[in-house]
Amino acid sequence: MYLIVAIPAIIIAVFIFRYLLYDVYVSINNPLFGLLFVLISTTALLGLRLYNKYKREQYLASILPNVIIENLTPSELICMETNQLKSIIHGYVNFLVVNKNLKVDTKDNILLINKKNR
Repeated sequence: MYLIVAIPAIIIAVFIFRYLLYDVYVSINNPLFGLLFVLISTTALLGLRLYNKYKREQYLASILPNVIIENLTPSELICMETNQLKSIIHGYVNFLVVNKNLKVDTKDNILLINKKNR
């Protein structure tokens, strides 16, 4: 939509400014014009680039709220970060051991589940 309006507007503006500023263009000394043209063009391009970056980030932040990441459980976040299921299993087993719901018998290498705290 914007291109349909912007392209004809730019073409019309070029011809209008060429007609209005022709006398100024002819009277400018060549080295000064070249230097000022490069300086103004560089400043305008850098300004537009910063403005576009700011507006793009603002637009993306408005249309892409990060609802998915906000509603994840800690286990899902760990899985996303490490990309390994063993990290989650280790966390749950550690939780059970710390709460004394699970005991590791080192003599026979077996896990004992405490049924009293269930």
